Amino acid sequence: MTGHVGDFGLARILLPEPQVTNLNESSSTGVKGTIGYAAPEYGVGGEVSVEGDVYSYGILLLEIITGKRPTDNMFENGLNLHIFARNALADDVMEIVDPLLVDDDDEKKNVRRIVEIGVACSMDSPADRMNITMVVQKLFKVRDALQKSWTMPHTNKSADFHY
Repeated sequence: MTGHVGDFGLARILLPEPQVTNLNESSSTGVKGTIGYAAPEYGVGGEVSVEGDVYSYGILLLEIITGKRPTDNMFENGLNLHIFARNALADDVMEIVDPLLVDDDDEKKNVRRIVEIGVACSMDSPADRMNITMVVQKLFKVRDALQKSWTMPHTNKSADFHY
């Protein structure tokens, strides 16, 4: 497994005082994110927020699990990584999961939970996104369940996970 560093391109430019600008100057401070990772509200002038960061994190989780970037050529005509993953949850989520990530049934169960978290984080509306505290709690539960299953003797017993 290879680690990746994510750069959502979110930069906050904090001006100490309102400044008078020259009419011949322009600024790109309105751009607040990398295409595919920026929350939808940023496209309509929304302010940088925790909810926007949660959206970006959800997209990153989905990218890691599926192996698909949000800018992949397959995402067109309204289809995006969020919708792709959400639709798979209703069918067979394992069809979209990078096969290198999953080895056994315990891992499959927990990868599904990670997809659920990624989808909950990347909802279009900031109000509908999972709270980051809940994200962390759920990911710790996934981690604990996986660690438990990895340390159990292989007797077809799965790790208990209470979602």
